[in-house]
Amino acid sequence: MQPQPPSSNLNNSSNNNQRQHHLPRCKFQAVEHEVISIAAITNALAAIVTKPANRPERDEISFGMMNDGNGQSTTLDGYVLGKVVGVGTFGKVRVATHKVSSQVVAIKSYERSRTKDAGQWKRIQYEAKLMEKLDHPYIIRLFETIETPTKLHIVMENVSSDVGNLCEFVKRQKRLAEDDAGLLFMQVLSAVMYMHSMQLVHRDIKLENILLDRYGNTKLVDFGFSAVQTTSKPFSTFCGTPCYMAPEIIHRKTYWGQPVDVWSLGVLLFAMLCGYFPFRARNYNDLYRKIVKGGFDIPGFVTPDAHALLRGMLEGDPSKRYNGLSTLYYLLLARAESMCRDAAFPASTPTVHVSSSAPSPIAATSSLTACTPPSATSEAPPARVQPEASVTLDSLAQLSGSPPLPPPEDDFDTDPWLSRELQDVVEILHRGI
Repeated sequence: MQPQPPSSNLNNSSNNNQRQHHLPRCKFQAVEHEVISIAAITNALAAIVTKPANRPERDEISFGMMNDGNGQSTTLDGYVLGKVVGVGTFGKVRVATHKVSSQVVAIKSYERSRTKDAGQWKRIQYEAKLMEKLDHPYIIRLFETIETPTKLHIVMENVSSDVGNLCEFVKRQKRLAEDDAGLLFMQVLSAVMYMHSMQLVHRDIKLENILLDRYGNTKLVDFGFSAVQTTSKPFSTFCGTPCYMAPEIIHRKTYWGQPVDVWSLGVLLFAMLCGYFPFRARNYNDLYRKIVKGGFDIPGFVTPDAHALLRGMLEGDPSKRYNGLSTLYYLLLARAESMCRDAAFPASTPTVHVSSSAPSPIAATSSLTACTPPSATSEAPPARVQPEASVTLDSLAQLSGSPPLPPPEDDFDTDPWLSRELQDVVEILHRGI
């Protein structure tokens, strides 16, 4: 049976625990989603495959880089570099200020020497090119890229706040009231719908990949697993973060990206409302088995509408999985507009209008954009209700944040972007399970 759409009181809840912190509301805007030709996106991304022969190499001196005498760069092609705010596998993230406009930005610098081969470097370039095509209020904005023979600098908007990312916020609050969760989820949903309208899928939606700005608005980040979803060829790459992986990825069947994103959104909403993940285990193999089996518990404090939505989004069969994202978005948007009216915000607050072309709440069975999901071998068992749960996000932080491991079956399909060396490592790990 097709999951039924939630009613308009999805976010109403009287049983949630008292919040310690209220998110600022109404600093958001409604977004119209326009479908863009897949050919245009494909052609734009293809530019990174081969570099034009007449493109001159630009060394670091031509970029106007200077240092402070200790080997630390202080300027970069029109930017004054500030403190380091993050360190990753391939480089650092620094706050910087644009010399002309004085705008504060974040610059993520990748060092070619830290990548293992040309394929890994090309994947980083691919992510940057993809980000250049994204322009949405709830997606991190890329202003420009600066590439040298040794580094790639990605200049992005600076999202700085005391809140951090959504995972840190949920941990501090233990769990979110449904009105707060609904507002945040609406924004994430809008960003994902925008990507889907451009025939792009994220494939790594998780709490850690959603930043919160000073107004409490979300910013979707990290597009390393994002890809163009064609209408004729499904994916086979095993990717993502284990706790958020859809069963069809673990099965290593071919899969379509949009239903995979819907599954991850379901895990995300569950974690926001409950403070822990629907599938929990001490090791990856047990976790994969639980996800494939499909049974999960929903606490009694979750309202019936949210309960039904979670069951629909965490449906094991992708062809039966909830796919009324547009309907859900407008229901949440209408609720957010009502919250703004009730709170009597100042006149400077943007007014949110629900589009007159919004689909009926009953029409929640429309198919996903350009996709016919493959059938699964078995249906997920129905969710069971339990009164309370004691497992927290903290108890799973190490597991959920670790790189995914190959599933315990044969014929593992490797990502074509991986180097031959990395593919060999993955296959050796797979055979050792």
